Amino acid sequence: MVKQLLDIFNETGKIATFITETREPGETANDFCARLQSTYGKGCFAEALFFLTHQSFEAGQARKHWGDIMRHREQLAGQTGRSVGLQAAVLDYFTSVAPNFRSPVSLEADALARCARLSMMDEMTGLFNRRFFNSEIEREMERSRRLERPMSLFMVDIDNFKRFNDTYGHPSGDKVLAAVARILREKARLTDQPARYGGEEFAIILPHTEKDQAIVLAERYRQSVEQMVCSDAQDAPVCSVTISIGVAQYPEDASDASGILEAADRALYRAKSRGRNMVCTDSDEMRLSRRMALRLSAECLMRKNSSPPIPARTLNISMSGVRCETLSGIEPGTKIDLVLHDPRRGLTLPLPARSVWTLKSDQNHYLSGMAFDLAPSRAIHQLERYFDSLAGSV
Repeated sequence: MVKQLLDIFNETGKIATFITETREPGETANDFCARLQSTYGKGCFAEALFFLTHQSFEAGQARKHWGDIMRHREQLAGQTGRSVGLQAAVLDYFTSVAPNFRSPVSLEADALARCARLSMMDEMTGLFNRRFFNSEIEREMERSRRLERPMSLFMVDIDNFKRFNDTYGHPSGDKVLAAVARILREKARLTDQPARYGGEEFAIILPHTEKDQAIVLAERYRQSVEQMVCSDAQDAPVCSVTISIGVAQYPEDASDASGILEAADRALYRAKSRGRNMVCTDSDEMRLSRRMALRLSAECLMRKNSSPPIPARTLNISMSGVRCETLSGIEPGTKIDLVLHDPRRGLTLPLPARSVWTLKSDQNHYLSGMAFDLAPSRAIHQLERYFDSLAGSV
């Protein structure tokens, strides 16, 4: 249960392993903490201290405390002539060395887990609450950066919920909230993390999920809610309920937690403003363009230096940008000329572009997202004509 709530560090690690780590002979406290961070991730110390004390610490502060606790534990062992347990060392440290507890209480692990669960759950919907979500989105962003994998985020809002409450009453509105939450929970994959963000708004973290896949999943949520049979507090049938969903992806739309939240929120606003009951992204203009799964050979020419061209292959393309596979990573923000080659149609088309995101896909290849910078270039007309020639054949 504790592992489910805290999502311990990485897919294979366990907090039990982390807290049993000890310094190696001759290893300094700084080197010890650096080794732990390299193995378990930057947030490992804060997670361990939260597990042991139920207190939240900033990552850098937690790392310093952990090193001091290890030294304090060794000092206590030397003074008493016997082994000192980690929990005893933590309690003594935070009550005498760095006072942080005013009225410490000892709890069995199961009791602590139950308390943690209650503090992180929304009572009405049974989903995680915003407090849990705020800590988890930071953790997932850090893990995505460390593992060089994408992640996606949904912001979900029940359409016209205030009108529903005004028409049928708040008890009926509570039933709808619980029913929508049940669908979000049942449709979520094992790794997805749905939470009640506030009011009639929900958020879902989707680890290791690219935007194209996330859009498909979001549509499943939307359709399931649309097909849901709703009833009021007296179980009488009422009007149908729909949801709008905003989708954002790291690293394509943002590089940090606040950025991806803002991108998903903008996408949600776009869905609401376009009529509700739909899925939108922050870069939805690309979705409104024709997007084609197209495999073309290409090369990336750096504009600001004379580096050799980087061989590439397109995966899909629209009037707004392209997703491609490259032999080396291209730093986000880099301006390039992407040259497309289609020998069958005698095409060699250079397109001004900017790298938006890049991820390592395997040992020898990278995935890159690039946005076109076509206006006022003639390239936009050439690309339009090329798309027209492909219409109906791709």
